[in-house]
Amino acid sequence: MSAAALNAFHNVWLRQATNNSNLRLTINNHPLPRTVDAEVDATQQNFNGFAIGTMVVFGFSFLISTFVLFPINEKEIKAKHLQFVSGVDVTSFWISTYAWDLLNALVPVVLSVILFAAFQVEGYTGDGLAGVFLLLLLTCWCTIPMVYAVSFLFSNSLVAFAVIFFFLFITSQVFLLIQFFVTDQSTKDALHYLTLFDPSYALSIGLNDLYLNNIVRGTCTQNNVTRAACRMSDTIRYVDNPLSIDRPGVGVNLIYMTLEGVLFFALTLLLENGFFFAEVRGMFVKYIQRRKTRPEAADEPLLLHGEDEDVAAERKKVVLGATTKEDTVIIKNLVKEYHRSLDGCTVRAAKLAVNGISLIVPQNECFGLLGVNGAGKTTTFSILTGDIAPTTGTAVIAGYDIRTDLRKQRIGYCPQFDALIERMTGRELLTMFARLRGIPESLISQAVEAEVARLDLSKHASKQCGKYSGGNKRKLSTAIALVGNPPIVFLDEPTTGMDPGTRRYLWDVLTGVTREGRSIILTSHSMEECEALCTRLAIMVNGQFKCLGSIQHLKNKYGSGYSLQAKLGQKMPTPKTYPTDQEETVFSVANPATEDGNPDHQSTLKRSAVEESHDGEDISSLHMFIKESFPEAILLEEHQGSVTYQLPSAGLTWSSVFRQLEANKDRLGIIDYSVSQTTLEQVSMCYAAPS
Repeated sequence: MSAAALNAFHNVWLRQATNNSNLRLTINNHPLPRTVDAEVDATQQNFNGFAIGTMVVFGFSFLISTFVLFPINEKEIKAKHLQFVSGVDVTSFWISTYAWDLLNALVPVVLSVILFAAFQVEGYTGDGLAGVFLLLLLTCWCTIPMVYAVSFLFSNSLVAFAVIFFFLFITSQVFLLIQFFVTDQSTKDALHYLTLFDPSYALSIGLNDLYLNNIVRGTCTQNNVTRAACRMSDTIRYVDNPLSIDRPGVGVNLIYMTLEGVLFFALTLLLENGFFFAEVRGMFVKYIQRRKTRPEAADEPLLLHGEDEDVAAERKKVVLGATTKEDTVIIKNLVKEYHRSLDGCTVRAAKLAVNGISLIVPQNECFGLLGVNGAGKTTTFSILTGDIAPTTGTAVIAGYDIRTDLRKQRIGYCPQFDALIERMTGRELLTMFARLRGIPESLISQAVEAEVARLDLSKHASKQCGKYSGGNKRKLSTAIALVGNPPIVFLDEPTTGMDPGTRRYLWDVLTGVTREGRSIILTSHSMEECEALCTRLAIMVNGQFKCLGSIQHLKNKYGSGYSLQAKLGQKMPTPKTYPTDQEETVFSVANPATEDGNPDHQSTLKRSAVEESHDGEDISSLHMFIKESFPEAILLEEHQGSVTYQLPSAGLTWSSVFRQLEANKDRLGIIDYSVSQTTLEQVSMCYAAPS
């Protein structure tokens, strides 16, 4: 007999025996304690539910972290920048990337839901299955753009992957533990709504809420008595609809994640456009500078102190607007400062990577930038192609200002290091960039094959470009710069890694490009390359143009005549260096970059800096002969029996130089000599050494 029936029988018997209908027996029924096995089963069941939720968060943290690898890799190799230069809109780039990544993330989301349904995981099936699907989907929706935004903080994809993975997983578990240990319900709810801004926590707490709600709801809805008891409790909470905005429903989690996806994507676009780091910080620094220093002149000066006359003439043309429609590139007072730091309200000194250069490049011209590493060549290219913003100044390329209309420009760009997506074939890359540059779809194949043939890549076009040799990668990078016939092509050391034959082949290709009416600006360490390709060039030192003009003009202006190289037959003994206190002036050596004899442009050759034989007889005889025959000769180099002199062209002819050397070579022991016009390399060396 049940306890309720027995209690009713006893009440009737009591009233009859006492003849008092007001008497009543009250019974309290306490269940027997659970057995050990029952307690373990219940605990294990609860633990399994939480463990499954934790493992799901772990797996999706790993999945989401992988989406940072490709954006950072594209940024590292400059492939993303190359696409922007070719006309890709920032918003279109990130929307397409986001759509593709979200589509890929949808596969594990659907598979997870199928597994939950197939194995009937308690708490995550039935009407809770929709909640699981939406939680997983919206986690991908908001964390993928979050990963995009975070990618701007890293330059190494593997480091970024590890940091993002541990951040997502650890923060979700820490915030979840805080929820379990906080006892005050109002404090717990406040922390919950605050930490929902962490998408991984929103997923973790959402899965736990779904599981707990399923257990509590199942217990409380067994009958009317349990339902009433649960409603009267202040600590027991459940909802009939798991998607409810009331806890433990996950509706608020879903709303948070939906909004976070939009905010993180907007943040990605702002960061890509350099909104925070370039514009805001730059305006703040300029504001401080204006308060600490006098305002800069509104107009660019026509002539700077100590500036070369050719450089000044080019600057004057730019400042006065003496340009034509035929000018493809117009650079006006371009300046880029680096390493500026703020100390309180003081602006510390900055390094000028590019210091006020001005230039006009017309059609059909190949313009070269020469200079040692750190001279500012690559920084100039980075500014002109939109990779970095100038501090002041601007440039107009094919009619569009780089500060406002960069995406409208048609620029071909071959960066210093190959910006190739290595899993794509050469033909696929060329097809992609042909499409980006607006070639009609019907003509893309023809344009691609033309570039493949022009750069001699037919044998390799169907291979993944990661398998290309260094020379073929440079040829493919050049082909990408040329496809679509952009009016201006920037080539940053295009022949690096090429063998001499391939290098000369590429020179012929580039010569043909300028004949087609296009302009080329290139940097190179090869003086021979500049002499073969460039119609004009400038030598950069510390971010400034030190000289500018055609090859022959620079040779005539700065070359100071001929170069004499001679080699003695007898091998010279170990060089000798005299102590500093015994230094003795041997020659007064004029800087080959000048002809005016200005004391500022003079240097003195000391015996401590010149290598000599121990006996000194043969080499001294040669020096004496040179000084007697060519009094204004300048000793440039002496090493192991070989000497290099610079001979002034004034009063000298080729025949007179050869006549003197032929008549005396046997007496002096000269076994080999050459006389040539001063090379471009020798001209550039005049400026290469720091002043």
